[in-house]
Amino acid sequence: MEKLRKPLMVISGSYVLVFYLVILLWSGTSLGAGIVAIMGPLLALIFIGAAICRIEEKEEKRFWVLIFIGYSSYFIGELIWRYHSSYLKIDYQFPGWANFFYNMFVILYSIAVFYKVYTKERRYHAVQLFFDSFIIMTVLITITWIYLLSPLLHHSQTSIFRSIILLRQYNINEGCRG
Repeated sequence: MEKLRKPLMVISGSYVLVFYLVILLWSGTSLGAGIVAIMGPLLALIFIGAAICRIEEKEEKRFWVLIFIGYSSYFIGELIWRYHSSYLKIDYQFPGWANFFYNMFVILYSIAVFYKVYTKERRYHAVQLFFDSFIIMTVLITITWIYLLSPLLHHSQTSIFRSIILLRQYNINEGCRG
């Protein structure tokens, strides 16, 4: 796995760069964003599937199989949602099958994380650390939005920073996902 680290970092960095280039350059079309949005889970499935084939430890393999099934669910949800919004050009109705698959991803991912935490020896400390991390991240994101990002967006009407944030927000809010 160590020899795959550098190529995976290059592929991940390239994906992020392409994602933001599509948002900046082709924000009016949903086809480019749809293709990039579908390629992310597909790349994750390919890499996780390859990792599962190489893992021999039973507990570790179970964890990655749960993650793989979760990403498969997310991929199916993304295909359904993008089919409705890009190909049929209709607003996807909430709730729907895509929302079911998105929620299954969250449930399976959480089960995988809890499985990983539970199988470790110091399970109680790890669960406490897990919840503490969620609390801290929620507080940090809230404070960052209220005191840093929101004033920047409010006071600078034409900045490139504002455009990037609004384009990303537009991309997220194109349809209702659960």
